[in-house]
Parts: sequence; structure tokens; C-alpha cells
Amino acid sequence: MALAQEVKDITAWAGQRNDAAHGQFDSLSKARAQIMIDGINLFIQQKTNIT
Repeated sequence: MALAQEVKDITAWAGQRNDAAHGQFDSLSKARAQIMIDGINLFIQQKTNIT
């Protein structure tokens, strides 16, 4: 089960992905994309116990 903060993170990642998919690149940056990638990777590692 996802914690409240995890739900917020997932929602934010979905919004960033949606912005990119619809060409709204002005709200995105390389730094934000990297933070999203790092967060998703950490989430997957925590939920699947992969190290």
C-alpha cells in the first residue's frame, strides 16, 4: 500500500509525464526530469526490494 507522500509523488510524476506527452516542455527541465527518474527508481526499489 502506498503512503500519502508516495501518492503525492506518483501524482506529480504523472503530471510531468503528461506535460511532456502533450508538448508542454516549458514546465519541464532536465533537473526535474532527473529528480523524477531518481524518485521512480527509488520507489520501485523500495516496493520490490531490489538493490
